[in-house]
Amino acid sequence: GGRVLRWAKAWAVRSPYAYGGTRAMRKWVFGILALAIVVSAVPAVADEDFEFETDGQVRARLDWFDSFNDVDNGGNDNEEAASFWPFRANIGLTGSFNEMFSAYIEFQAYGFFGDDNTGLQGYSGTSGGNVDLYQGYATLNTDRWNFKFGRMEHQIGNELIIGNNSFYNGQVFDGITASSEYDSWGLDLFLFKVTEGPLTTPGDSDDTNLYGIDVDFMLGKAALTPYLLYLKDDSAMKREIGTVGILYNRPNDDNNGWDLNLELAGQFGENGTGMATVDNKGIIFEGWFGWTFGDAGRIHVGALYASGSDDPTENGWISLFEDGHAYNRLGNLDLFNAGLTGTPGRMTNIQDLNVGYTWGPSADSKHQFFAALHQFTRPETVGGADDDLGIEFDVTYSYQIVHNSALQIGAGFLSAGDALGPLADDTMRLWLQVESSWGSAKPWTSIGQEKGWMN
Repeated sequence: GGRVLRWAKAWAVRSPYAYGGTRAMRKWVFGILALAIVVSAVPAVADEDFEFETDGQVRARLDWFDSFNDVDNGGNDNEEAASFWPFRANIGLTGSFNEMFSAYIEFQAYGFFGDDNTGLQGYSGTSGGNVDLYQGYATLNTDRWNFKFGRMEHQIGNELIIGNNSFYNGQVFDGITASSEYDSWGLDLFLFKVTEGPLTTPGDSDDTNLYGIDVDFMLGKAALTPYLLYLKDDSAMKREIGTVGILYNRPNDDNNGWDLNLELAGQFGENGTGMATVDNKGIIFEGWFGWTFGDAGRIHVGALYASGSDDPTENGWISLFEDGHAYNRLGNLDLFNAGLTGTPGRMTNIQDLNVGYTWGPSADSKHQFFAALHQFTRPETVGGADDDLGIEFDVTYSYQIVHNSALQIGAGFLSAGDALGPLADDTMRLWLQVESSWGSAKPWTSIGQEKGWMN
């Protein structure tokens, strides 16, 4: 159980890039006091010309795993199953001051039931149960441009490159965005401070910055989105990772007919210095084709490929800030973007061929059922090693309890391949969760998004 809980807490704390800066505001006292001040201030200014709107989400989930973080246990038959109860609760406040200026703040609490082993006081400053400022930004709107300044979520397309990590505890960035929309196209620019390095010698910089641009071209029902990102890491790692890609997405918005998603990206630049320099030459591809038969449901076929490398002078695909769980990406288990490396969201040297079926796409249905089959392999192996990672079967069922509230049951089962080791165990995951949202908050997971249950 300890290995699984350590992995789970890695998800709760997120990667070093999750906030793009310091986590000093995680003291729960500060969070509760700040939130109380904000909420209590609303009535005091209600007679002014300002408009205020609250939103929020609450989610609790029971997660059960078996043989997750120790797939190849070397023949150890000790019990490897473990369960825990992750939770997430957010509350936000939007203040609109006039047509040009507005601001948004959102506080988040997350952790596990009893995560500091003190019973009812289920919070801790080190292991989870934190309350902190999740988002906080000001917005300036002009006739053509929209600017955001502060801490915010950000995503590109289907979150293969940058996403919100919403199935777990979110991902935000500190910085500035500028966006503009025209009749048939739109433009997004952003600059994020991923990490602020220590202030040591004057003139030195150990910061990590992320720069990016993406453009959306509307082509009837479809959108074509080229993008360019540049990550510059001046810490001891000395990384320069450029990413250029293009996304074509044609959704199915009439409950009948076909949908298509194709995304391809490549990387350039180099990591390290001097003789230790390694070139970045990774590529990633994701695509799916689906067909909806009205109320009979939708079938799809899809593939994901993230390159590896057997050349010590070249890197395969380097994961950035993707949402590894969105769109059933790499399966419900999240095994090949988290567990084996112990680091959430690290997709590299992986190939996934998948088929799936969704039932319940009509808006008047309270039910939705999803099933998928994934075949995983390693594109690059060393010394003739086996490339078969296994076959995973996923099932997810969602039920609308009331408007804006839903229940979800999910499962994943991996029949382990030889690439995981000669004594590899099959891996299972089950979850049961309840989620509610209100106001303008978007649902975190795929529960009923297509039906508009939680809009």
